[in-house]
Amino acid sequence: MKYRVSVEEIGELNVERFLRTLGWAQIYDRRGDKFSYVKRLSRDFYPRLHLYVKKYPDNYVFDLHLDQKKASYEGHSAHSGEYEGDLVNNALESIKRALKTKITNTEIREPEKKDVLNELGEGNLDEDEELTKKNDKESKLKRLFKRIF
Repeated sequence: MKYRVSVEEIGELNVERFLRTLGWAQIYDRRGDKFSYVKRLSRDFYPRLHLYVKKYPDNYVFDLHLDQKKASYEGHSAHSGEYEGDLVNNALESIKRALKTKITNTEIREPEKKDVLNELGEGNLDEDEELTKKNDKESKLKRLFKRIF
């Protein structure tokens, strides 16, 4: 099952890091000389969800299928892959939702423009020194506590 999203929409998003946060592990196929992503469905190696991400000039294509088992015949890549079904649909929908959320949050978040120097105002050095001493004493107590326990 495939899903296309434009390069403009993704922007500066690191797709590899994004997929890792969703639980996908990157693997390398020596025979095909390419990277892809897998997500185990149990503690066994198979069955697993298998995702290829291809970048084109205008868009990214997420190509997802379910690997039921390892290739049966030496020299062949056949592996009983399922390209449709509830499991594949749900996994792709999960990626779509997370991607839309990530894109939306990235667009909304703009750097804050603050005039830090004017917000500082005039400080009281005696109060600052007293706070520093108090924090040092607390951190020493915490380190001592950690060492004991």
